[in-house]
Amino acid sequence: MKIIRINKKFRNGTKEHFLVLMDESYSYDEIDIIAEEWCESELSGMNYGYSYEWWFVEDIEIINTVVWDKINIINERIEILEAEKCEMKKFIYK
Repeated sequence: MKIIRINKKFRNGTKEHFLVLMDESYSYDEIDIIAEEWCESELSGMNYGYSYEWWFVEDIEIINTVVWDKINIINERIEILEAEKCEMKKFIYK
């Protein structure tokens, strides 16, 4: 697992984002594409342009925080899916 920090710079500020890459086999070009896709999906700087840079995170505290945040996001998605499943079951068994 690798953690990538993306720093997007635009006219009125910067945005920082962390990506969790589960597979170790990403090339630098592939990471560039993933970082660019995130920058395109994040709307800041779209009017006047932006630049970005990325690097691998080495700090274990940051890595742990990012991974725990990702785990919490996954848990929230699971809860939402479980609630949807429950509603579907209620509909079927009426």
